[in-house]
Amino acid sequence: MTYKRCLPLLLACLVLSPRFAHSQAQTGGQLAGTVADPAGSMIPGAQLLLSQPSTGANVSVTANATGEYVFSGLMPGEYILRVSAKGFADAVFTKVTVETGRTVNLNVRMKVGTSTQSVEVEASGEVLETTTNTLATTINGDAVQDLPLSGRDALPFAQLVAGAQSGGDQRFTTYNAEPAGSINITVDGMNDNFQRFRTSSTGFFDAAPARIGAVDEISVSTSDLTADTGAEGANTVRFELKSGTNQFHGNAFWQTQNSAFNANTFFNNAQTPVIPKAPYHLSDFGGSIGGPIWKNKLFFFGNYEQEYVPGSSTGFQNVLTPSAQSGNFTYTGTDGAQHTVNVLSIAANNGYPSTVNSLVAGQFGQINPTLSKLGAVQIATVLPYQNELTWQYPANSDNIYPTARIDYQIRPTIRWHVAYDLYWRTLPGAQPYPTDTYTNGSFNSSYSTFTTGLDWTISQHLVNEFNAGLLNTQEEFNVGNSTNPFGSEGNLIIDAPGFVNGSTSLSPYIPNYYLPEPRNSPVRDFTDRLTWNHGKHTFSFGGDLRMATDFDTGEADPPGYYLGINTLDPAAGMFNATNFPNMNFSETNEQDLTNAEDLYSTLTGRVSSIYGYNYVNSSNHQYQVLGVMKQPEAQNVGGFYFQDSWRMTPHLAINYGF
Repeated sequence: MTYKRCLPLLLACLVLSPRFAHSQAQTGGQLAGTVADPAGSMIPGAQLLLSQPSTGANVSVTANATGEYVFSGLMPGEYILRVSAKGFADAVFTKVTVETGRTVNLNVRMKVGTSTQSVEVEASGEVLETTTNTLATTINGDAVQDLPLSGRDALPFAQLVAGAQSGGDQRFTTYNAEPAGSINITVDGMNDNFQRFRTSSTGFFDAAPARIGAVDEISVSTSDLTADTGAEGANTVRFELKSGTNQFHGNAFWQTQNSAFNANTFFNNAQTPVIPKAPYHLSDFGGSIGGPIWKNKLFFFGNYEQEYVPGSSTGFQNVLTPSAQSGNFTYTGTDGAQHTVNVLSIAANNGYPSTVNSLVAGQFGQINPTLSKLGAVQIATVLPYQNELTWQYPANSDNIYPTARIDYQIRPTIRWHVAYDLYWRTLPGAQPYPTDTYTNGSFNSSYSTFTTGLDWTISQHLVNEFNAGLLNTQEEFNVGNSTNPFGSEGNLIIDAPGFVNGSTSLSPYIPNYYLPEPRNSPVRDFTDRLTWNHGKHTFSFGGDLRMATDFDTGEADPPGYYLGINTLDPAAGMFNATNFPNMNFSETNEQDLTNAEDLYSTLTGRVSSIYGYNYVNSSNHQYQVLGVMKQPEAQNVGGFYFQDSWRMTPHLAINYGF
């Protein structure tokens, strides 16, 4: 719900089992149940102690007057539960597993005995989820790690739950045919969706991917979500990062894909000569380590993964031959013979400009030295006035995924945690011209989530969970290119016909569509949740505030000039049968004529049309040549909720909230 709306209507949801909900941003779990004697009668006042051997943490509660108990705000992991009551032997349950954002139900049956006796039970087979009506699935990170994987991104595993549908591209994944924009993804409680690009069709993608080596649990909720998740999405995907324990643990891995291990395809082998298989190399490596900094108090965990794909690409560029740069145009006539005509001489004879334009000559001055350096790769094309250059340039891509988390048990009742998950990548772009420092389509990004939380057990029956986080999504297209690269062209864009050098821009070094574009869409998230276990009720009060902003920057092109000869240009009249003997002038064979016009207009800088646009300066609100366009956006969304799980009897509960 947005803060601009009025108070929402009260929505009551009646279910036949208790429901202890957790907001999408909360990372804790709950353990609930009853304590009864061998005959099934409830035991009020039983003492329950829940301890986590891996961290030394423990918390205790007292069963209420009807023998019911609830532990709230628990870190996911494995626990030991000890239950004590006068006249009964202690019941000890080992391997009690608590999961992220889920409620686990464990009903205890005590046996008559003395307090010095104890009955130990392995709880893993007896723990039920009878208190939860939300349809959810939790996947353990270690279980995923043991699978034979072709990649280490954890998000695709959320596609395996019931109700998931995918349209081929992962981004189009939905649950229960609901809009993809209803999916909310979090890492350690921090929103990890691109808020700007979260639409009805594309919502299943995260900015800073959670990697297999860093994930402790993946929890997906797809139906019957409750009041605390109403403002965030009808479907939630939670990633809980691993934490350190009292023991040091670590691992290292290396996975590789190499075309040397692959056979060639049948169709490649069937060609004469045989087409070699495409080379491909990928190295995926990293490791993790976690342990205590201060036993039972302070713990750390770190994970590092990197994907490196070395490679190279082939560039192609058409350039005019030295003869064509002097105005010589060669074509095959209707007589089958080759004819060469100098278009500059024809122009001089007809009273039109006949010298090479100074800006164009400057471009040739950059092109020609490169031709001499790459003479071995200069290949004549089917057009006699044009050469084609081919060259190799590096095209290495790199993806780096560091993750870190710190947990600090400040006091037995206060736990603080902080986590950072980063995805940094660099993608190569095409090199527009050999030895060029400009790139076309290169891309760098730095996506990260930072989250910190404080869990405070105020009393046996009152727990508060606070989370704050930042999603950072810095991106830049055409990395390293100048924001004003047109100085050598007199702050003009000269669009030459494509046959000249294979590009719509005459300049091989300063093409007009290689301008950089930096942008960032940060999201700040704040959530708080107070849980109060009172008698037969579990009350939850809370709220959240999400502030999403966007900064997108673009540079305006200078005025652009299309070179060419249009039908209204009087110079078009000199391209006739007299000046170009034996040229085919039929309507279906006009290419030679068009190319001759293009060569002349390119050499002399003859303009056929002009275009351009300017941005408004955000400071003085005036149009500005070579201006910078900024697109700031902002969206603030807030919500609050109240929820109660009223356990009327051990077998009937009412859940309601707004």
